[in-house]
Amino acid sequence: MGIMYSLLLMSNKVTQAIKNVAKQLGNRPATCRKYYVHPAVIDAYLEGMLVQIKCNTTASKIPLIHPMSYNQRQ
Repeated sequence: MGIMYSLLLMSNKVTQAIKNVAKQLGNRPATCRKYYVHPAVIDAYLEGMLVQIKCNTTASKIPLIHPMSYNQRQ
């Protein structure tokens, strides 16, 4: 049960991360997963191959999403 439970938890985390990114981008989760997230990134996470990235204080202050919408930038 331990390994399967861990895989289920990690899969749930991937799903939630995709939903969060999709919401920020104004897309559906399926669109976000298909066009913005490379499958190798998800596979590497599920295999435990990704290294945790820690942001320094300067980088963490930079917004991930530009505050203006796409239409406002044109």
